[in-house]
Amino acid sequence: GLRCLLFQDWSIAPGLSYDTARSPQLPPSISASGGGMGSGGGASSGAAARMGLPALLGQRVRYQLAINKTPQVLINSERNDLWLTARALAEFDPKASEVTLGGSVRLKAVKYSVTGSQDLRLSVGLDVTADETGCLCKVPYFHLSDGKLGARLAKRRWQLTYTL
Repeated sequence: GLRCLLFQDWSIAPGLSYDTARSPQLPPSISASGGGMGSGGGASSGAAARMGLPALLGQRVRYQLAINKTPQVLINSERNDLWLTARALAEFDPKASEVTLGGSVRLKAVKYSVTGSQDLRLSVGLDVTADETGCLCKVPYFHLSDGKLGARLAKRRWQLTYTL
C-alpha cells in the first residue's frame, strides 16, 4: 500500500561530479604555451605551477547526494509489468557555495509479446531541475520503444533512436 511505497526500499548514494562546463578558462599564457611547458620557462611556467592539476580539479568538482527509490512494482504478470521509480539529487558546488536541487519520478510499463517477439516499453514521468536563476522547473519525460525503434522526449527535445 501507500505506506510501503513511501517508506521502504530507499537508498542514499553520495558521490562526486566533474563539471567541465563550469570550469574556469586557462590564462592565455598557459593555453598558448601548451600548458606552461614552453621553452621560455618564465612567467608562464610559474602560472602553470599555481594552476596545476589539483587546482583545476578542485574548481570543477561538485559533491552529490542522491536518494533513490528502488523500483516499486505495481503490476507484475506474464503479459504486463508496471513499476514506479523516484530519485532526488542535491549537488553542492564548494567554489560557488551554491546548492542545486533536482529530482525525477518515472512510471514504467512493459507489455510483453506485442508482436510475436517484440515488447513494448513505455516510460512517463516528470523531471524537476533548477534553471539558470535557481528556480525549480518541471519538465515532462516520455519514452516509448519496441526494442529497436524508440522515441524519447527529454529536456523539451524529441529523439528518435534505432538499435542495430
